[in-house]
Amino acid sequence: MPESIHNLKVESLTRLLDSKGIEGIYLSSSDKRLQEFFDSETSFIFNGIVICLQLKGETETVINGKVLHISAPSVILLPPNEMIETRKNSPDMKRLSVIASFDLILEYPTPLDTDILNIARQSPVVKVTDGMMERLSGIYALLETEYACSGNDFRREICKSLFYVLLLEIYDEYKKSAGRRTVSGMKQEKLSDDFFLLLAQWYKKERKVGFYAYKLHRTPKYLSTAIKKITGRSVTEWINEAVIAETKVLLKTTDMTVAEISEEMVFPNPSAFVQFFKAHTGLTPHKYRTSAPSSQ
Repeated sequence: MPESIHNLKVESLTRLLDSKGIEGIYLSSSDKRLQEFFDSETSFIFNGIVICLQLKGETETVINGKVLHISAPSVILLPPNEMIETRKNSPDMKRLSVIASFDLILEYPTPLDTDILNIARQSPVVKVTDGMMERLSGIYALLETEYACSGNDFRREICKSLFYVLLLEIYDEYKKSAGRRTVSGMKQEKLSDDFFLLLAQWYKKERKVGFYAYKLHRTPKYLSTAIKKITGRSVTEWINEAVIAETKVLLKTTDMTVAEISEEMVFPNPSAFVQFFKAHTGLTPHKYRTSAPSSQ
């Protein structure tokens, strides 16, 4: 069992959670480890969809390089492969979270409105009224009740349906929010969003700025300048951070050797991998693996 979850993947959740879980749907309130993860100050990339209902308090979160100050009542919708970093939470912060596999979304009879996911990538947080938050919390409470009802043979189908209701209510809020935004405001952040989408797909194999610039039909200089201006960090810094974050997960949560991790992360050889990791963390992979959490 990992000491903590730093990188959320649907496949790993199936392995981590007990037999009471429902494959494809996970509630933060149903498992202490997930609740601690969502309330912790950590960073992660998840290959599914994340929904958070911010009920109380405030949080500072970095989503794809953009610093967001989120206050209740708000809804956060994160499409797959977003880079998330929680910096700090207020003492009274309270939120409910649901995470779901994209495969589960595809099971619904009505096709997923992919425009909503594009809107969410550009503006992942939507402020809602107290009344709407009460309504969404009510749906979550019903989902939570059915999720815990292990004696029902149709439990998964019921939970899928309730999650779909929650999605549709939230999608409606995002559509309304998008209608209030200007086209120029959405275009301003599109390059950054497209870069982070590419980064989530390619960071293991591609570490050159030129690759991402070519994919985005920009020059390396233009892309670097734009990302630095929007996020405060360069393209190279974001690439290195993604590689280091994934490497830390592999070191702490698997028994893979340094040579195997080097190959997994597409380094030319283990020596190059060790040098890269030490240059960015101050520790060798072995020392990081054996170090206590407080010393990281």
